[in-house]
Amino acid sequence: MYLQDWFQIYLVNFLHKSVIMNSIYSFAILKIIIS
Repeated sequence: MYLQDWFQIYLVNFLHKSVIMNSIYSFAILKIIIS
């Protein structure tokens, strides 16, 4: 039970970081295209 909870927290944290990184990359690419 504990391991499952930990894995779920880890997964959510990983996905959240991925979304943030994708947003940063998208913004950087957009900035390069515009300039």
